[in-house]
Amino acid sequence: FSPSEAVAACNQLLAGDARASDRSDFLLSRGNAHYELKHYRQAQRDYAESIRLDPESSAAWYNLGLVYGGLGQPNQALDAYTKAISFNDRNDEAYANRAALYLNRQEFDLAIKDFNRVVELKPDDPEALENRRLAYAWKKDQAKAWQELGAIAAVDEESTVLLHQKALLSLKVNDPRRAIEYLTQAIAGNGRDRWAITLRAEIHDRLGETEKGKADTERLLELNRLDAGHGRPH
Repeated sequence: FSPSEAVAACNQLLAGDARASDRSDFLLSRGNAHYELKHYRQAQRDYAESIRLDPESSAAWYNLGLVYGGLGQPNQALDAYTKAISFNDRNDEAYANRAALYLNRQEFDLAIKDFNRVVELKPDDPEALENRRLAYAWKKDQAKAWQELGAIAAVDEESTVLLHQKALLSLKVNDPRRAIEYLTQAIAGNGRDRWAITLRAEIHDRLGETEKGKADTERLLELNRLDAGHGRPH
């Protein structure tokens, strides 16, 4: 079904005399369809009503966190992800999104704690490992950040982390243009690669390319806004 068809189908089901548990599921499904349509306020109402009928639904709390992210309300998103985790401590996406919010707030220890849990649940996921490495790097714990490289390379030999290292080596030999090429490759592979976007912005600024640096900075700010709502509803 398209999202619009799903909304119509859920409307018909909700118009009937369904049990509370079924109504909770129908509202969750309709909220997902509204979310896909970027009708965040309607999705928020459906998820809230679904939670009223089933307060311990980790999926509904997680989806509500996504909606708050879409509405640009990171504090509310963080609270919703915390609720989702409290009812399902294996909800790796809730941990990952909450960790990203902590990272944005520069609460690095809390971010690392959540990323540790994501890695426990998804040990072979290079994105989880890379996010934890970024948290260590932003905390300026370079020893830990470097330790992460071996784990990432073992999981994904073509990881963007290797492109990061090539970029750094290029800077060390005074070749900023080559560094920009590696960073651009990394960003092409992962449009949410904050580290690469930040470093590329700095290099552009150093080279006097202020417009390109400004574009990367604006891209980073937009990622900060969207991180609270990163993911697909459950």
